Amino acid sequence: MNTISSSGIWYVVNNFNCKPKITKTTGINEKTATIENIFIASLLHDIGKKIDSDENIDYELQCIRGEMLVQKIPMLKDASKIIRYHFLDWKDWKGSIDKPLTISSQIILLANFVDMMISRDRYILHQVDNIWQELFRLEDGILSSKVVEGFKKISIQEEFWFDLTSY
Repeated sequence: MNTISSSGIWYVVNNFNCKPKITKTTGINEKTATIENIFIASLLHDIGKKIDSDENIDYELQCIRGEMLVQKIPMLKDASKIIRYHFLDWKDWKGSIDKPLTISSQIILLANFVDMMISRDRYILHQVDNIWQELFRLEDGILSSKVVEGFKKISIQEEFWFDLTSY
């Protein structure tokens, strides 16, 4: 029987708290993407992960596997596309960030980066500057500037970082 570790539960809660706030500040509405699909994709985005004996992760294959698993459930079909493209760099997208699939996938990618950058054994406010330096480095190549700007708007307050790490 598999169980979710406390850090895994924290990750789910972290993504749930983070992504809907970003969608509100980036102007996503029901016509462009649904917060529900982003939330579902954030919960299931690593479902296709398979680590080989050398602990290497093939992210493209992980995303394809994840999409294939999730699209089998009719009510999750829209989220499956987000799962498929959540590791695609901004520079590799064709077209506008305002497309639902594009912005949804970029939001999950940004939240994933933020989650990986946070050290649970250090005071969060001592990490914020380094996190921002890294996000600015990733902007316009890996991450869309619109998504980074949306995240900046919601994370300017210290309470955001406390809420993000309180689980």
